[in-house]
Amino acid sequence: MVVMIGGIRMDGIQFLATRRAEEADPARSDGAGAEAPTNGDSMIVGVELTRSVDGPDVLESFAAQGLEGRLADGGHRLVVRADDVGAVERALDAWTLRSGLPFVPLKTGRREFVLAPPPA
Repeated sequence: MVVMIGGIRMDGIQFLATRRAEEADPARSDGAGAEAPTNGDSMIVGVELTRSVDGPDVLESFAAQGLEGRLADGGHRLVVRADDVGAVERALDAWTLRSGLPFVPLKTGRREFVLAPPPA
């Protein structure tokens, strides 16, 4: 599925990730947001999963790296608390290397990722 949002062409995964980010934080409808909080607090980062069966394993991998998270949307989404987006990206990279599955973390917003097969 390909959709046009504000003149930007998005595939279905990007659209869903953007939509869920907006629903989680309505003030952030343009995808803007800080890479890291400026007041010393942690931030919430969303990760869409292609397969819900991977959720518990990804959460376990995140916990081993000191990240807190929970499953949402029937296991197809992770909501992760982190000090910065880079920590989540590194944790996703580590999980994909360890799992051996053909998934890559794709950044779809400042605080949003999709764990999916690489673009063709």
